[in-house]
Amino acid sequence: MEKVTLTLTLEQAVAVRDALDLYSRVCIGQIEEIGQLVRYGTIPMRKPADMPREMADADRCDEIVRLLNGVKAVLGYPISGSNGIGHPHVDASGHRAYEVKKVLAKALAEHRDPAPQFRGVDYDGLVVRYTQDPAPVAEVVYEQ
Repeated sequence: MEKVTLTLTLEQAVAVRDALDLYSRVCIGQIEEIGQLVRYGTIPMRKPADMPREMADADRCDEIVRLLNGVKAVLGYPISGSNGIGHPHVDASGHRAYEVKKVLAKALAEHRDPAPQFRGVDYDGLVVRYTQDPAPVAEVVYEQ
């Protein structure tokens, strides 16, 4: 079996976790998550490189949400509905992204706070499997 090892900084690992989360959500029909990236400024307005970065205003964000709700409707999803991650129609790549994200999220959470007062869902790790793939492994290693 072939394996891939990826070495990342903590910041890169957080970006990968967030990207895997977005991909798995889009795969289950949560298209509106793209609108949240616009609203938070992660996806900025397109501007020439010599102009300042600009977030979309509230009206543009609302228009994007309306358009994304249209996409959901065309795909057959109600505005506030989606498949669950375990739904049989979810593409295997969405399941894989979810499984890797859960493992990576746990490693990052335990690194950030190994003994939290409240253990959020990131500490659960990969509880339910949706693929027959070998379980992914993630760990935070200190280098000197």
